[in-house]
Amino acid sequence: QTMRWLVWDWRRGGAGNQLRSLVSAFLVALLTQRMLLLRGDIRPALCPAVEMWNAGLPLWKELQQKLPRAELDIYLSLRDEPIATLCCGDLNSRYPQPWVFLSSTFFFAPLLFRNPIYVSRLAEWFPEGPQSSFGPLFRFLVRPRRQVSVLAWAHRNLWGHSQRASGQAPFTSASRTVQVGVQIRQTEPGLVKALTHYATAGAPRCEPGIPPPARDHSPWGLTGNRSYFVATMYPDVRSRVGLALRRFGPVQFQGKPVVKQKFFSTQHYLQALTDLVLLSWCDVLLISPHSSFGDVAH
Repeated sequence: QTMRWLVWDWRRGGAGNQLRSLVSAFLVALLTQRMLLLRGDIRPALCPAVEMWNAGLPLWKELQQKLPRAELDIYLSLRDEPIATLCCGDLNSRYPQPWVFLSSTFFFAPLLFRNPIYVSRLAEWFPEGPQSSFGPLFRFLVRPRRQVSVLAWAHRNLWGHSQRASGQAPFTSASRTVQVGVQIRQTEPGLVKALTHYATAGAPRCEPGIPPPARDHSPWGLTGNRSYFVATMYPDVRSRVGLALRRFGPVQFQGKPVVKQKFFSTQHYLQALTDLVLLSWCDVLLISPHSSFGDVAH
């Protein structure tokens, strides 16, 4: 009679959006004292100890049929009622049902910091503000499963073996090579064009108040040996970015190229998670503007 659940529902969207939405749902569950359950194939990103979080287990399915439920769809529009409730309402009063199914595709946790009902508790938990909430919650939830770790370490070892002959050892703290992680979307030709420009004309090192040199072949102000890991599934982006960056150092990709990403494909999802891990091991990140995937990697 006193138990309440919050079910986070995996919707159409990329891995970055999904993980950021999941972190937000976890914060809602903490504030409303609900048990968080997950529906969808998000669990490869999580610790194996959270199997009971699977909303598809027979126990939870049976209870869902017996008890009332509510739907909470959060869209990026301040006109939506759920958004207004997140900012200024008591979520348990607005949704008193034992089962609440939440779906979203963006990081809505900062909205909760505007809610006067939760502001004092959130200030105690996260004194540095809303943006500081993502890291601790994300690190608690996300523990990539064995298949993701195996793919990431296999790629690291394979690439490292091929580079040691030249005195380079990417993805290691003792390396003399700066490992640059690049995340680029298929729909951003401007960034590909900029990378191509760097490869042909060089990239000036610009600092405030200091005129850049006429020509400097050290892109983004990086010096020394560089190795590039590019996180993208699309073959056309791989060929164009690879051509742009090979002038400055070796370029590597992970996984098989695909013409179109399938959001509900477990194989594509595991490949995206592996890219996130490899990006997080890099020394420098160059990510697409407004990219949730690159933001999670950072």
